[in-house]
Parts: sequence; C-alpha cells; structure tokens
Amino acid sequence: MVINYITYDSWWDTDITIIPELVKEYHLNVFVLSPFDNCKYPQKEIGQNVKLVHVHQKYRDRDLRSIGTAIKYFFKIYKECRRKDYINIFIPGKNPFFIILTLLFLSKKRTIICSHNYIEHGDTKFRGSKLVDFLKERFYQSFKWFHFYSEMQMDLFIKDYPSKDAFFTEMPLKDFGIAPIIEKKGNEVTLLFFGLIRDYKQLDLLIKAVNNLENPNLKVIIAGKATKEEQEKYLSLIKDKSIYELNFEFIPNENIPTIFSKADFLVLPYRSATQSGPSLIAINYSVPIIASDIVPFSDMVEDGVNGFLFESNNCEALTAVLKKVLMLNEEDTSCLRRNQSKYREDYIRNNDICKLFQQFINDKILYQI
Repeated sequence: MVINYITYDSWWDTDITIIPELVKEYHLNVFVLSPFDNCKYPQKEIGQNVKLVHVHQKYRDRDLRSIGTAIKYFFKIYKECRRKDYINIFIPGKNPFFIILTLLFLSKKRTIICSHNYIEHGDTKFRGSKLVDFLKERFYQSFKWFHFYSEMQMDLFIKDYPSKDAFFTEMPLKDFGIAPIIEKKGNEVTLLFFGLIRDYKQLDLLIKAVNNLENPNLKVIIAGKATKEEQEKYLSLIKDKSIYELNFEFIPNENIPTIFSKADFLVLPYRSATQSGPSLIAINYSVPIIASDIVPFSDMVEDGVNGFLFESNNCEALTAVLKKVLMLNEEDTSCLRRNQSKYREDYIRNNDICKLFQQFINDKILYQI
C-alpha cells in the first residue's frame, strides 16, 4: 500500500511528526507546496524510504499566475494515483486553484481529508476569504473520509455532517533533538512564551501579569515570529525589559531544545485553542505548563501535578499562579518535571498514530473500494 501524503508549507511542523509514524507500515510519497519567498518552514528534511516532491510557488495563492504552479503540482500527484494500491492523505492549503483541481479530480473513495481546524480561531478564519470558505465546505460535502487532530474538532464536524466517517488522533509530541543541560542561577524562575505570535494566544495577558510582580528571580523568554507592528505593541506593554529575553523571529529547529532547556515553565495564556505545538514540545522535554483552563489545556495539565491552570482571560488569576510558582522550592519544581515526564510516557503509549490510520484504512476505505 502506498500513501500519497499531500500537504502545504504551513502544516510542515505537524507533517514531520506524522510521516515517521506512517512510514512504519506504508510506502510514502510526500508532496508539499511552499511559497517561493516566504516559507514558514524552509527546512523540508525527512528520513529515508520517503519520496519527497517539493514544489515552490512563485506567486501569491490567489494570483492568477499561480494556476500554472497548481497544475504542475497536481499532475505530479495524479501520476501516483494511476496505481491500484494507493490512498491519499490530503491536508488542504490556501492555493484555491489547486484546491479546485483536487475537488474535481482526486478520488473520493481513496482520499482522507485531514483537517487541523474544523472551527477556525476567530482571528485566523482565512483572512475573510469567502472563496476558501466556500471551497472548504465543498470538501466536507464531497469527500467521504476525514481525519482530525482532536476529538473536540471531530465531534463538531460529525454534528454538522453525521453521514461522514471520521477519526481523530492526538498530535504527536515534537522532538527536536537532545536538550542541553543548563545550570540555573540560584532561585531564578524562567517563563517561556513560544511560537508564532497571534492575538488569540494573549501574550499581552502574560506581560500584564508579569508587570504585577516585583521579583528579582523572575525571567521571561519570548520566542516567536511577530510583525513589526506586533513587536511594538508588546514592547510598549513591558515595564521592565531587563527581565526579558526577546526573540521576535522564526526559531530554527536546532535552537528549540536549548530554549526549552532554559525554561522552568511554558506559559500558554490562550483565549482559544484546538491544538498547541508549544505544549507538545514542552511535554516532550518534560517542561511543566502554566495554561488557561480551556480545552485542550485542561485535558493535558493537571493543576498542581504537571503544571498549573488559571481562569481563561483573567489577568489576576494568572498573576496569582505566577506568585505561587515563584514560591516553589527546588523539590517542588523537580516533582512537577517528573510528573510531566510520566505524562509524556503515557501520552506516547496511548497515541499509536500509525495503528489508528491503519485501522481506519482497513476497516472503512479498503472495505468499500
């Protein structure tokens, strides 16, 4: 059985965790479409036994000149769909011309539509693109098989499309290599806010909570890409810049283990979330998490065991948790890390992604072909 794994640059950080799982049981052809001059993930490295077809797009997604790229990309995939023993896993991107081609010509019987967000974040819903919204609806109506990365998103989909078949897997943990050992300075506590800066992640809430504290042992690392306007916005909120380590840029994979080694806690003050890449990195490196009490964080953080929860969108509640954290002794912090390490072991054991895909393909798709 061959799987044609069809994706887009924006999802590559998840793809590189899924592909090694699927290759355990399947031959993989991986197709990825990337913007020509603004890749979110410029590194496209995968292991052996995987055929990688990487197409660069010279123009913007909705530029009519991108039609040529869409056709070129589609026919590279379509050539692999002539064989009898294939399944497509398709993660839709933003090129509407390519999306139209897949709607028209990809096999509905042999294609799993893989969706990260059935319900989009309020500030990210395709930037108001009615065309992409329309095409997304056509996918849900036209195709038969669907995969989601959270049970909540799958349930919302099934509620609207009860006749469709869907399954979910938890997101794999994100491992970027061995983390170096970094010695802590006395009683210093380092908080980390990591990842692409977006409004719904509420970095401003963390900054305001830190402003409420006066503790010489507190350090804050902010590491993630932000626009100049966003940088100016957050810098204007900070009262004491001396306690901050600021890196408003895309973080290369090789730097991630060191950043998480510096952190005592990852802070996730999000207003909404479907999945969280930073939380999966923190769990992988046994870093305790401070998070708002929304799903999915309330499912992965047990308050006082492997991190702390606070009432969502409540600065006073976050401030109270940070005060509690600053009062912890070394043994308390070590206990939180040990519990996070145990949670990591359980998470990996209970999330056999390849097995779940295999069950769905065998029981649903192959049964009906």
